[in-house]
Parts: sequence; C-alpha cells; structure tokens
Amino acid sequence: MSYELHGLIGARAVVAGAATRLRAPVVDLAQGFALVPGPLPAAGDGAPPGSWPHGEPFWHLAATWEAAAVTASAQGPVAYVEAEFYGGVGSHAAVVWQGGVPVLGPVRSVSPPPELLRSRPPRSIDDALQVLGVRPGERGDEFDALGLGRHRETSSWVTVQAAG
Repeated sequence: MSYELHGLIGARAVVAGAATRLRAPVVDLAQGFALVPGPLPAAGDGAPPGSWPHGEPFWHLAATWEAAAVTASAQGPVAYVEAEFYGGVGSHAAVVWQGGVPVLGPVRSVSPPPELLRSRPPRSIDDALQVLGVRPGERGDEFDALGLGRHRETSSWVTVQAAG
C-alpha cells in the first residue's frame, strides 16, 4: 500500500493567503490548521524535482510554492511537507518558515521497514507540526492529530475539497 502527500500546512488564516496566490484549495484540518495540497510542479515552475537550492530533501517543492510559503510566513509559521511511502518504506521531509526564513529544516527522514527499526520512527513532519503548534493526539502523534492519514494521495485532498 502506498501513501504520498505534499503541500503547505499552517494556521488556516496564514495559509489561506498562500492558497489564493497559488490558486489552490484550502482543506480544513483539526485544531484550526489547514492544508494547501500541492500539485506537481508545472513545466517552467523553477527547479526540477529534487534540486531544491538548500539541499536535496524535496521532490515536489516548486519555486512558486516556496515563494508563497515564505510570503505567508510573515503572518505566522508555514510548513511545507512531503511524504512518499510504499510498503512501509519511504521518506518524508519538511521545512518551516517564519518571518520569511527557515526556522526548521529542511529535514528529511527515511523509514526502513518496521522490522528494522530499533528506535522511534523518523518524525520530520511531526517535528515541523510541533513548530507550528499542533498538539499531539491520543497516540502522541501530531500527524494523526491533524488527520493527515485520512487520504492516501495528495490528489484525493483536492478532490474532496472540490466536492465539499
């Protein structure tokens, strides 16, 4: 089974401006947060996937999305998150901007199969959500507290928002 997600997360009032600039939907999450689900970069939309200027943690962060996040972060922290898993193996990455500068990351975590884990699983996205102020859920996990596992593909978030 696979899972993939990429987009901006922050307080709804903060990311709504970025969504307007990007002509993208805003999906309400728990605790007053929202997700702006990200499309794959369009041709000519900055650097090719995997060539972010601050390292190589992102596959889908287009220059226009980075600029929108940086601008929106003047109003409060904004995270860009990216996760891709297949069969329990994969990676996730995050960066958080506040006041136009990165305050976390970019960070990337690679998850081996569960049977190879000797300590807690990597938590790049949870760490970013902590910076945003997300309170952990009953299982102690910020990702689950926001319901980010609700859909297996980023495109499903867009489809659900369009239908709603």
